[in-house]
Amino acid sequence: MKNIALLFFALFVTQLLFAQANALKLTNTETEEVIIIPENKRVRVKTVDGKKYSGRFTVQDSSSILVDKHLVTLDELVKIKRHPLVQNIIVSSLFIWSGLVFTVVGLWMVSWSGQPILALAGLPGVTLTYFGFTGPNLKKAYKVAGNWKYELVTINKS
Repeated sequence: MKNIALLFFALFVTQLLFAQANALKLTNTETEEVIIIPENKRVRVKTVDGKKYSGRFTVQDSSSILVDKHLVTLDELVKIKRHPLVQNIIVSSLFIWSGLVFTVVGLWMVSWSGQPILALAGLPGVTLTYFGFTGPNLKKAYKVAGNWKYELVTINKS
């Protein structure tokens, strides 16, 4: 029994030492800057035909990834950027709440003074609320037009 437990422990340690994971490697052809995005991270992509997908990506084969249950080949990608969930929630909430405050203050100014022109004070609030609901992403985008090349690689998980 002791030998079987030792064998399973050795296999587990070996698995950890030699584990590998897929990743998306972004390389700038001008500056040689390299960005590695590990598999199962949240990304937002835009394709050649203008479709946008957001979600965790997984590697399907040597030339395609699966984002939000949509198969996208690397040749179809125009733009890719990280899309962290926590940052998205915080930034969206900040935009929505500040937009609502501006809107309420603008409406309060109109009702208090009776001057309809003061309704324009609530216009920034409406704009901020709109941006909050559309889900702003403040991360840098890696575009094909910006000399970024995409390829799938295997990295060590150690």
